Amino acid sequence: MKLYHLADVLTLIEGLLSILIMLLSLTHTTPPQTILFIFVAAEICDALDGPCARRWHYPDDGQSRWWRTHCEWTDKGTDLLAGASLVLYITVCLCPAFGIAICLSCLAIGLPVQLFIYDCKGLGFNLRAKNPRLALRIVCIRRFAYALTIFIVISYLVLMTGWPTTVKATLFLLTMLVGIILIYAKGNRLREW
Repeated sequence: MKLYHLADVLTLIEGLLSILIMLLSLTHTTPPQTILFIFVAAEICDALDGPCARRWHYPDDGQSRWWRTHCEWTDKGTDLLAGASLVLYITVCLCPAFGIAICLSCLAIGLPVQLFIYDCKGLGFNLRAKNPRLALRIVCIRRFAYALTIFIVISYLVLMTGWPTTVKATLFLLTMLVGIILIYAKGNRLREW
């Protein structure tokens, strides 16, 4: 395997792990700690695929690679799939009310932003083109809200495990630390498109 394939392999693994979580959700027998491990592995793949794609470019050989041409949408799709798989697991296996609340809050935040910030099928709401500064502020608020939601969902999943309280507390603090590191490392996402 060439190094320039690594980003694609990581994105594919993230997608496959997300599908695995969905399938395991339907069995109603998978413990939260197993889902947590699979989800963390998917998120590690997500965190590494972008840097790998920027580091090891495909050769300029004239071959068409649709997944790299539309990498922003491929990445968004696998991210949504990972989040949806975790919400499905929580809804089906742990607490339907919490899962539905998370799903509705994500829709309430994400759908209006998608419709009004970006030009969705020519509806004419393209705030990104009309007022890019305001649009960026709104998108950054959405990104922060999603990061907070991910932290809440992972924390809930940790609380639902059968692990001792000290392990849960350690994982909670570790999740906070990783979140802070990611906000610092990907700080440009809170300031630019």
